[in-house]
Amino acid sequence: MRRHLIFSVAGLAFFLAVSHRSAPIIAADQIMREFAITSTVFGYLVATYFFIYAAMQVPSGVLADYLGPRATVTAGTVLAGFGSVLLGQSGNLQELFLSRFLIGLGCSVIFISTLRLVACWYSAREFATLSGVITIIGSLGAMAATYPLARLVERCGWRVSFELIGLGSFFVAVLSWLLIRNRPLEADLSSGGTSSGEAATAGMRISRALKLTLANRYTWPPFFAMMLTFGPTAAFTGVISMPYLMQVHALPREQAASILLALTAGSTISAPLVGYLSDKVLKKRKSPYLVLSALYFCTWLVFLLWGGSKPPREALYGLLFVLGFSSNSIVLAWSCAKEVNHPAVTGIATGTVNGGGMMGVAFLQPLSGHLLDRGWQGTLQNGVPLYPLSAFRTVFSLFALAAALGLLAAAFIKETCANNIYHKITTHRQEII
Repeated sequence: MRRHLIFSVAGLAFFLAVSHRSAPIIAADQIMREFAITSTVFGYLVATYFFIYAAMQVPSGVLADYLGPRATVTAGTVLAGFGSVLLGQSGNLQELFLSRFLIGLGCSVIFISTLRLVACWYSAREFATLSGVITIIGSLGAMAATYPLARLVERCGWRVSFELIGLGSFFVAVLSWLLIRNRPLEADLSSGGTSSGEAATAGMRISRALKLTLANRYTWPPFFAMMLTFGPTAAFTGVISMPYLMQVHALPREQAASILLALTAGSTISAPLVGYLSDKVLKKRKSPYLVLSALYFCTWLVFLLWGGSKPPREALYGLLFVLGFSSNSIVLAWSCAKEVNHPAVTGIATGTVNGGGMMGVAFLQPLSGHLLDRGWQGTLQNGVPLYPLSAFRTVFSLFALAAALGLLAAAFIKETCANNIYHKITTHRQEII
């Protein structure tokens, strides 16, 4: 069916966006050595992606709602491709940061546009399920940026590897322009989606749409819950994971990257399961969110306390799997935002909440690198700082605290019973057209 093809192309663009996001950690030691930078600087380099990504989430929603996903996804993928090629050709630190800025700017618009396509082409009761599918696609993108990318870096070098990712982005941009259509009317098809929301968007001023979303107090609990769940997970995978596995557990690069696949596997399995159970079985949002958030907090406690933050190597696979599985409470965050806001502002509502997750990463990644550097005792290994276990324990304490606060935020999420309840919770019931 046409809608599945459109969803697949947008999903492929998101696959690359997540690969762009995660890729630098695989070559962290090589980049740090070549440019003579510390973990703090590397943390800021990686987080550049998330700073611009977070800042762009509300504008991304506006672009998705008003310009349309087709043009937005195409332009974003082209820009990310240019950034990746520049990253592979960077000759100084300024070019490195510029490349990550361009990658983050381009990738920032893709996810929300994909959610907008789901809202337009599919029924409301499929939204959380397909959000889970999108998360799977993202997990596969993250998986591609672990062991497969590590093999590519070992064989071709990190520069060529990033240039190849950039070329792949250009190809997907062409597919996006040729195959994506914003709504069924553009393809002369009937829709099972939210066409009424499309009509409302066409007549609603952007300022009014923003006010409806940002002044809605029910928008903010999923915003903070996502910030405090996605933030630690992405900071771990983006800055901490490879140094932790290679230094504390003395694992070679490829084996460390293969262990990280357990986290991706957990996320991949839970994403559709969480969405499906919420949509079709439980028909609830808040209760599964709370259960997963509690499990996520407990997993960080285990990382913090077991073996003084050094669990047995054979336990790492299971712990990372559970961490990835429980972190997918965020699959429900977009539904929680969509269903407490006017149907016309799906892009802005989901973009606002997604911005919370990106803000969490943007702050926690450089902070994690800073905490590692503060704990460094001056030891070098192959020209790269060798961090003591105590430094990683400090970072895990930060992640556990964030997870506890995320659980608290989840307790304030409004239950929607998998339906849009905007007109039940607002005091102004008049349709806005």
